[in-house]
Amino acid sequence: SIRSHLVGDKNKAIKFIDKCIASNSKNPYFYETKAQILYEHGEALNSSYNYRKALDLLENERHFLFGLAKSLYLIGDRKNYLESIDLLKKYINVEEFPIDAWHFLALCYGKLEQYSLSSLALSEKFVLLNDIKNAKLHLNRAIKFNSNNNDKNISSQIIDLEVIIKQKEKNE
Repeated sequence: SIRSHLVGDKNKAIKFIDKCIASNSKNPYFYETKAQILYEHGEALNSSYNYRKALDLLENERHFLFGLAKSLYLIGDRKNYLESIDLLKKYINVEEFPIDAWHFLALCYGKLEQYSLSSLALSEKFVLLNDIKNAKLHLNRAIKFNSNNNDKNISSQIIDLEVIIKQKEKNE
């Protein structure tokens, strides 16, 4: 199945992974593989269905959470963005180096027009990458966007990131 997928034969890949699922419908990794194949072929709705099946079998598996979050983002609409945000936050809390999750979190917040949070997520991403220039750029954007509504929670996150960035600058 994976080989067929890698050479671009989605139909053959799905046919093989469906045979695997038929032989062992309790294996969450078969559903995850099918979900990933569908996701990479632009079938986000079908992908999300299979990620949910995988999560039903292996609850809170972090890679399934991230895959479902990405699929939900691609499906679009407010409800899916909000669910994606919840999943991404769970993933970020358990993943050691969640660069891509911070990126998708920023995208979701952007779609919801929550630009302060989007900029904060991008700043977090660049902090992880030790790209202080871009981390500061996005932090300054978060400060600018937050000045319009002065959200205390966002202000607290801004202060935390400022401290982290200053520490990283000292260590350079």
